Amino acid sequence: MRPLPDFLPGPNSRKWHGRRLHDPIGFQRVHTLARPLDTGEMQWLVRYLGRHRTGNRLNGSHVGASDPATGAPVASVTMQITQHEGGRSSATVARRSLAQGLAAAVVIGLGVGALTAYGQGWLSDSTASFSNSAGPWSLAAFLVARYNRRVLPGLIAAMATLACCELGYAIATVIRGDSNSTSTVVFWLTAALLAGPPLGVAGAWSSGRGLRRGVGFAVIGGVLIGEGPYGWTTVADTTDWRYWAIELLIGVTIATAAAVRSQYPRHVLPTVAAAISTAAVVFAFYRLA
Repeated sequence: MRPLPDFLPGPNSRKWHGRRLHDPIGFQRVHTLARPLDTGEMQWLVRYLGRHRTGNRLNGSHVGASDPATGAPVASVTMQITQHEGGRSSATVARRSLAQGLAAAVVIGLGVGALTAYGQGWLSDSTASFSNSAGPWSLAAFLVARYNRRVLPGLIAAMATLACCELGYAIATVIRGDSNSTSTVVFWLTAALLAGPPLGVAGAWSSGRGLRRGVGFAVIGGVLIGEGPYGWTTVADTTDWRYWAIELLIGVTIATAAAVRSQYPRHVLPTVAAAISTAAVVFAFYRLA
């Protein structure tokens, strides 16, 4: 595959924000050339061509696979995409992608959970809050869901990541010679089932474009914003306030960047609202837990 021409803006350039609405194929060409191994871009192109053909039929133009002017090129492009995917069907690609996403969730979840348990003994008093915070677990679940890109696989992967974080923490705690409280393990596994879906949807949305991308990043920013004040005001006596201040600052930075980088001005308000509402829910959950 040839490299992207120098005179075209990159796939993340703001110059595409208006142009890609009336030239989606041109934008997708640039986006795909920048990420040739991303199967999601190829699947998008197949769906786009299918909608284009269906729309022509509904408008009475009778453009289909038998039309020598348009149907043949569409069939040719679809066949080349299939060959690019190694002859695999979309269902096979989806199953393999889901399996890879779940494998990443298990490995990353167990690893982050184990590091959290060992970090409580390794870190000093000023940095030990990093191992007593749910922020790193939430970030891990968000990033794994973002890797999956699609909503349902991302949702499942986020729940699996949070659950494996708790399992990895419990296993590492036993290896270290300590014991686990059954009620605590059940609490965090339940939290994984409740917090996993919104984090999974947010992670998947953040890999897309438009309003969903901004809202996705705003949600993870809101999680950090909501946990920061809780730690600062509720458990400040047993933890270092500087960690919570840094977490709050990171959350505000993520939410602000998501709002500032919104594609349209009308997307700013929903993005900010998503961050504020998420922060309020997280703060209330911690206070009631």
